[in-house]
Amino acid sequence: MSGGALLCSQGEKAPREADNAVKQLEYLQYLVVTLGAREIREPHVRELQSLAVEGIYPCGGRYRDAKFGIEISQSEHVPPDASLVKPLIQQMLEWCNSPQYDALERAAFVLWRFNWIHPFAGGNGRTARALSYLVLCMDFGEMLPGTRTIPGLIAKNRMGYIDALQAVDASVRAVMRIADGGTLTLPADNAFIRPMARYLGDLAVAQVRSAGVSS
Repeated sequence: MSGGALLCSQGEKAPREADNAVKQLEYLQYLVVTLGAREIREPHVRELQSLAVEGIYPCGGRYRDAKFGIEISQSEHVPPDASLVKPLIQQMLEWCNSPQYDALERAAFVLWRFNWIHPFAGGNGRTARALSYLVLCMDFGEMLPGTRTIPGLIAKNRMGYIDALQAVDASVRAVMRIADGGTLTLPADNAFIRPMARYLGDLAVAQVRSAGVSS
């Protein structure tokens, strides 16, 4: 999906994405280590997306609106109407900040749910991965050890990522319902998120092992 007219050439796009990924990690470290944040707020979401598309697309920090027709590559999922984006993001944050669920479940939920909402015109995948990683680092109380970070590992294992997203979609499709106010009815237990949690758990182990730390 395009985030609008490119602000750079096609040849510059990949290097800028790599630079922006570093900026996202620096912002995560600022939130977790400097501020000691333990919950994700909507401004954090907007800032991470703004960093993801900086110098690439002009949609930084702004939710998509009716002007953008969007589709997700390698997926049959049709994202919800633009009018539902903000309430769905707020509901997602309530779920992921809830102590009712463990950190891996919350990180897996955010990784799937953000992609399901697709709230921005660009940078959604990179922002989803950063938010999921932020959940785990906040729970740990500092940045997770390892030279190979989970967002980077996801980028290198895209088929596993896509398979997990589709597995969760399939688990909830029959029972999911969006109410008039934009709230979402999810299954009564958290079993629906387990395919993504398993995938993410394997990557967390790989990251920790890259630091030479026994898991």
